[in-house]
Amino acid sequence: ITLAGKRYVTRLSATKLTAAGVEELITYSHREYIDKAVSLAHDPQRRQHYHDTLRDKMAKGPLGDPESLAKALEAAYRKMFDRYIKDNKLEV
Repeated sequence: ITLAGKRYVTRLSATKLTAAGVEELITYSHREYIDKAVSLAHDPQRRQHYHDTLRDKMAKGPLGDPESLAKALEAAYRKMFDRYIKDNKLEV
């Protein structure tokens, strides 16, 4: 469970949970975080399900494939650079 916020660590945690397809573990208030934690504490089957599947979901998700992630990042940088060149009417 993570409490989404403005700090890097909380944004990173939310990104990882989203990439793993378990957005339901992202909370947006302290009350929601506590409620989610208590709910999971009382549901051992659901906890076990996350325990059994989360690592595999992370490995198979976009953050678990560094080569594809690097290619996507390079493509995004290239697109930003091309847009900068075009917007500033520069020649390369």
